[in-house]
Amino acid sequence: MRGGSGCSMRSKRRRDRPTRVGLGLALVAVLSLVGALAPATPAVVATAPAPGTEVAVDVVYLIDISGSIIGLGQSQGDLLPTLIQALVDEVYRTKAGTSLSVATFGDGLHDVDGQGAAYEEYRTFTVDPADLPGSRQRIVEYVRGLDRAVRQPGGYASRTALYDSAREIIERLDRSKTDWEDRHPGQVFSDSRIQKVVIFTDGLDNASKVWSREDFEREVAARAEHLFVKVVTAPGVAFPTIRGVPVETGFANRSVEVIPLPRSVHLGNVRALAQGEHAVAYMRLVAQRPIPTSRIDFAYSFPGIPEGALGLTLNPDVIDGDPTQVLVEVRVEVRDKEALDRAAVAAGRTAFTGRLILAAANPRVSLLPSETPLSFSYEPTGSVEVSPATGSGAGVFPKLHRPLREDSRAEVTYLLRFDEEARATGLCLVADFVWDERDTLGALAARTGARLVGFRWEPGGPPGAPPGGIPGPVVLGPGTERLTVVLTLPRELEPELPAGPHGGRLVLTASGGAELRFAGKDAGKVTGVGTGRLEVPLEARVPRPPLPAWAWLVAAAVVAALAVLVYLLTVPRFEPGQEVTVTHADGRRRSYELADEARHDRWKGSYVTLGSRDDAIDLRQEDRIGVLWAGRRRTVVFEPDPDLAASLKAEHGHDYFTVSGEPATGSRRFVLVSGDSVRLGRTHFTYHAGPEGEE
Repeated sequence: MRGGSGCSMRSKRRRDRPTRVGLGLALVAVLSLVGALAPATPAVVATAPAPGTEVAVDVVYLIDISGSIIGLGQSQGDLLPTLIQALVDEVYRTKAGTSLSVATFGDGLHDVDGQGAAYEEYRTFTVDPADLPGSRQRIVEYVRGLDRAVRQPGGYASRTALYDSAREIIERLDRSKTDWEDRHPGQVFSDSRIQKVVIFTDGLDNASKVWSREDFEREVAARAEHLFVKVVTAPGVAFPTIRGVPVETGFANRSVEVIPLPRSVHLGNVRALAQGEHAVAYMRLVAQRPIPTSRIDFAYSFPGIPEGALGLTLNPDVIDGDPTQVLVEVRVEVRDKEALDRAAVAAGRTAFTGRLILAAANPRVSLLPSETPLSFSYEPTGSVEVSPATGSGAGVFPKLHRPLREDSRAEVTYLLRFDEEARATGLCLVADFVWDERDTLGALAARTGARLVGFRWEPGGPPGAPPGGIPGPVVLGPGTERLTVVLTLPRELEPELPAGPHGGRLVLTASGGAELRFAGKDAGKVTGVGTGRLEVPLEARVPRPPLPAWAWLVAAAVVAALAVLVYLLTVPRFEPGQEVTVTHADGRRRSYELADEARHDRWKGSYVTLGSRDDAIDLRQEDRIGVLWAGRRRTVVFEPDPDLAASLKAEHGHDYFTVSGEPATGSRRFVLVSGDSVRLGRTHFTYHAGPEGEE
């Protein structure tokens, strides 16, 4: 990625700015922490359940019923009654709405009294808010009955397949989660429910064949957003360490598991804060049963951030009143702004991660898990206004010309206006161009590797940039005022260039909490206005290449041929009904159908020759007085013989040879309509158009 100057991490002190609160949740990587737990001060006490939606708990008690649990073989005595009484006490205090399942295992999930009897290898109950005492009592009776059922023949197992049994439980919980998500489309499971498995055992795994300890660790970690597992062992059992799965010793009076949600906390963009300002995020402490009174001790660390630059507090940091859910405010305060700026520059990054370790002062409360990832960003803020330099619409490249005898270019320029805050925090933009999906010009660029679109910007642009600009993505510093998008059509692509309109998008991206705006026509076509990613549509219109000379010659020849054909098909012809009536000097009259007497000229149409001999007009005589041509719209055109007209005028005068009363001359042609006459002395002929041409 290329960019101009002015994009280093820097900050100026800002005063009298209102407090900004950043809220958000994101999963981040956990970095190492070195620090001791210390009591939080000052203490703020929560005396009532936190407001908001109560997160329900789907809990599974996975109970080891190998023979050793009832004192058989090498064992620590009969531990089952103690375990059962501990479970009974828990059930009586389990909050309403909890889904509570009881599962028994040995060399796998084990039905203590056989199929179809009172017990099952996995039995689910609900602590019903509408019948709280009755639903709890039914669970208690089921649990108490295990003491007798396990001791019957076939009730207990000889081996312990802890990991394989946990696998079966987790698979069942996965199906339950999937069913819930199908019933609640668009909702996040962990916002409403979490799953907890408590494994009770007096020994180690000695029979698993499918899962190993490493498999168990991996699968639990993969479900860390919603699944929490704890192992409770009998005293004296050296249970191996399992990453992400705490181990507690002793069945009686065991601690209350308190689960911090969400599994990671994002504190927002800390760079937007001035010294003394703070950002706030929230987490919930969720339990299956009431949480005993306890102070919450905590420690936190952000590797790469100097000690004392940030301060973190929890509110409340004391739990009181036996709640089953507590809403805790996690507040981070900027205590040394300059140290944060220096650390960000030194680190060369805009995201920081750390972790928060929670511990309850009361040993009867255990945080499951005790470690919560933290993160915050340190990114510039402010806003940038984008507008076309010409005051036109969103963007159309000027007209391109073909053929390409050299590289052809078109440009569109935009004005950028960084506000004071953006300049103060060093806000940078990333500019890139993306062709529309399935655009043929973009597909050609992708196939050939041609960089058709580049960028120039000023001030701050690289000196000596090529005419086609710098290919994207490019970084624009807060001093940039003009951004030019350059489209280049390389000459070597001329044969393959697809003609027509082609579309793409200028994509401007700002980091942090910056906002991008667009001013100008077609603002409705621009997407992402008011966010950190602006997409401005751009269109290029590639013309068709001009035809070569030979193609023009062929086209002209075709047009000429068509014109000749049309002319030949449309030359005038005499139609039925058109006739000439000849009146002789002695009064004789004779009519001729022109269509019957006509001759044909390919280029001029139909005609008849008017002749005269010894004062007798004969259409077939060769000493012509003129030619009568077929006209359009049932007219005829009379063309006098020029020599005859001249000699008759000299011998007899201009009124001896007339057409419709006008002297006939060889220099003009006469259009005759029905009723017009040609007179030669006392002889004349009259044209009749027929019934359709009568006027």
